[in-house]
Order: sequence, then C-alpha cells, then structure tokens
Amino acid sequence: MAKKTDMDFTKRTVIAMAQEMVNAKSAVDRSFAAFKALAKEHGVKMPKPD
Repeated sequence: MAKKTDMDFTKRTVIAMAQEMVNAKSAVDRSFAAFKALAKEHGVKMPKPD
C-alpha cells in the first residue's frame, strides 16, 4: 500500500491534470466553434466524423 503522503501527492496531481484537461477542452471547443462559423461563412460544409 502506498504511503499516505504518496497518495495525497498523487491525488493533487490528478486534480491538477483534470483541471488542465477541462481548460484544454474549453479552449478546443471555443476554437472549433470559431472555425465552424468561419467555414459556414465561406459555405463549407463540415464533414461527419469517420
């Protein structure tokens, strides 16, 4: 079993990584929304995912 200090460190690390993932997803969503608007403006249809 890992020591409590190791578990606390791991938990803090996972929490920090989760926050980074949420921030990155928000940034990607914002840029994708902007890209979709740009594509629509130029009459480009967005393809469906494979």
